[in-house]
Amino acid sequence: MYDGTDLIFYFDGVNTNNDTQVINTGDGYLNFGQSIDISGGNLGDGFVSQYLLYDRAITQDDVSALYNSGAGCDKNAILADTCAGVPAGLPYTHVLITDLYNNATLPDGTTCYLGEVSNTSVSGVCSFYNQTTGLNYSVGSTNYFTATGTAVENSTINTQLLGAFPNVTAYNVEAVAVTTFNLTTAFTSNTTGAGSARLLLPPNASTSVNVTALNYFLLVANITTGSQDLDDKNVSGLYQTTFTINATNKYTGTLLSNFTGYAYHNDTGYNYTFNTTGNTTSFNALLGNYSVYVDVAGYSIGSDNTQSVLVDNTTKNLTFSLYSENSIFINIYDEETSIKILDNVSVIVSGNSSEETYYTTSGGLFVDNLTDGSYSIKFNSANYTQRTYIVSVADRSTQTLNAYLSASTDNVVLSIVDYDTATSLEGASIQQQRIVNGSWVNVESKLSDITGRAQFSFTIGTKYRFVVSYTGYTTKYFELDPIIFTSYYIRLEQIQTITEDYSRVDVTIYNTPQQFVNEQGNNFTLTFGSATGTLESYGYTLTFPGGSSAGAGVSANGETFAYTANITGASFGDRVNLTYWYDSIFNDNTTYTQLYLIDGAPQNGTAAKLKTDSYGMGAVEKGLLAMFIVLLVAFAFAVFGVPLIGVVAGLFLQAYFTYIGYLNIWFVVPSILIGLLVIVGSKK
Repeated sequence: MYDGTDLIFYFDGVNTNNDTQVINTGDGYLNFGQSIDISGGNLGDGFVSQYLLYDRAITQDDVSALYNSGAGCDKNAILADTCAGVPAGLPYTHVLITDLYNNATLPDGTTCYLGEVSNTSVSGVCSFYNQTTGLNYSVGSTNYFTATGTAVENSTINTQLLGAFPNVTAYNVEAVAVTTFNLTTAFTSNTTGAGSARLLLPPNASTSVNVTALNYFLLVANITTGSQDLDDKNVSGLYQTTFTINATNKYTGTLLSNFTGYAYHNDTGYNYTFNTTGNTTSFNALLGNYSVYVDVAGYSIGSDNTQSVLVDNTTKNLTFSLYSENSIFINIYDEETSIKILDNVSVIVSGNSSEETYYTTSGGLFVDNLTDGSYSIKFNSANYTQRTYIVSVADRSTQTLNAYLSASTDNVVLSIVDYDTATSLEGASIQQQRIVNGSWVNVESKLSDITGRAQFSFTIGTKYRFVVSYTGYTTKYFELDPIIFTSYYIRLEQIQTITEDYSRVDVTIYNTPQQFVNEQGNNFTLTFGSATGTLESYGYTLTFPGGSSAGAGVSANGETFAYTANITGASFGDRVNLTYWYDSIFNDNTTYTQLYLIDGAPQNGTAAKLKTDSYGMGAVEKGLLAMFIVLLVAFAFAVFGVPLIGVVAGLFLQAYFTYIGYLNIWFVVPSILIGLLVIVGSKK
């Protein structure tokens, strides 16, 4: 190429050399590739394969485009006959191909069409020459959608190809779609108010996308696209706070590792779970009210494992303090002052098959790694009386024991017996309590021994409460204010339960009362019921001191029986016995038995019991016997020289016989009047 000054040489479209030349401007011939053949003629012998004439100096881009277009002449053609010169000012159309996402030039080799002519891109450009303006062009790629347009002569047209335009939906950490959010990449962005948005992205790539929304932290997500991608894409993880949780040993304060748990969002019902081998776990969450639970292997499970918290800030740190499993934290106080005892205290912890002795001068002790079971813990100190506490250790449990020691040496013995039979109850649990700092606290707990007894120390003049419990018996509560005797008998009543086979189907049975009263009428009712009419027959028998009652029925829906049970002469230990039965289409011969206590029944040998007994004697016989007893007592006092006291004693005996119903009052009135006259006369 000659640009008016230099002769520029291109090889394979690349400038390889320049040489300054002066070309004649007058008329003449321009010889290109001239050679003398053996006949002396001028041939275009192929040293120059294409001849193009321009009325201007073409550029490097023009040369590259010409080279890539491949147009030319047969090397053996005769110039004058075949390869006429190309007219100056050859029309052209350049198509610049870029990615719509980032305006980057597409790699070489993209196929372009202009009309029926095809070409491939070089440096992102497809070049077409000597074409008619107005032809339609198209550009296609395996990764991009095809773009089309109309050629413009002598112009470069920038054609942008679309590779990926996915529909993006954003979710928060609880998997709830966020309706309004912004999407931003290094080159494009989009905003949505309807729950999703299409975002321009490059094809076959993983692109970093910034997701932002009101009241949420920035989320950086990667969206992976394919070729010609219009698919739906999801990004998740928008959050409002970072939750950090750890656990420590409550006794030593050291951090614990290897723990699991959950954080339940009370406001939404979403449950965050965590499992870490380290000593801290962090996770992203939403603001709100949470119930958080932590479980550490080898540590207790109880109230310390759960916390309720309000998360209202961008960060939340939560620490759990746990005791090691099967442990007891012991505090030792003076019962009178409620101040910790700093004297040397020995603590003996006795289990079913083990016993360990510990010593403390700090008023506290921590014992752990116990096996499941019941333990007796004894406290001894030089200035205090031994105290015992019974505690139960369950699997993975922890508990705090506040022990109170007393310097008093006074003791009381409690004997635990069956209410009806007076049989000693071994192994009854007895708690001794007193008021310390305005609240009842346990100052000692023991189990009754083989004789049913347990001994407790106490401070004279102090009110104590006792709680006695035994399996199968009603727990008894009582107070002693103060303790005035050295021993007490405590009677426990057995719990009466109906023996049932749990086979009732659509049958209801209930009765009143649950406790009867001696020497009065008790309104008894018993109801059989079936909502769907499954009963075939039913009935009952009620027996009690002083009478009995029975009834039966055959109504499919049941009925109610009513009866007034007049209980008379009940003794201590007597019971009301209720036996009832029913047959239904589902069950036959179903029978139940229930025993009920009688309130106010006197114990044998008491005055209240003797009051109603006649012992098989008539009124005259009882009167003569009573007179003999009275005269015998009066005579005895007279022998010792105090006849007046004998008269008084005789009157007392007659009054007693009258009270218990042994004598009729009219039988003793004359004797009492005569006795009073004697007393009054003796005074004068």
